Amino acid sequence: MRCWGLLKKIINYFVLFLVGGLTYILIEIAYRGHSHPLMFVLGGLSLILVGLLDERKKPPFIVLQMIEGGIIITLLELITGLLFNQQYQIWDYRNIPLNFKGQICLPFSVVWCLLSFVAIKLDNKIRAI
Repeated sequence: MRCWGLLKKIINYFVLFLVGGLTYILIEIAYRGHSHPLMFVLGGLSLILVGLLDERKKPPFIVLQMIEGGIIITLLELITGLLFNQQYQIWDYRNIPLNFKGQICLPFSVVWCLLSFVAIKLDNKIRAI
């Protein structure tokens, strides 16, 4: 029985990663017309980490989780950008107001907060399967 629980967890995380990766890629294609394979990884990690916000014993109010989610995604984007996007070949926020080194910007951080609501609810549905 214990082995089945572990296998179910691994499958859930795999599905979350796939759904997050595909969703991130599709959002980018809809918004910019193209994406990059690294965005699949970023999207998968984002969904897993944001989904965990609701798994605490006493999760905070959903608005606080959304803010936390936006911070998580923004930090993941910053780390990914500083490591892999130094030439701005993947994305470029330099022309967007309130950006940091062209890797992150406040307007997209707000978008990530809003999308975190969807991520948390989607995570709950996938974990319930």
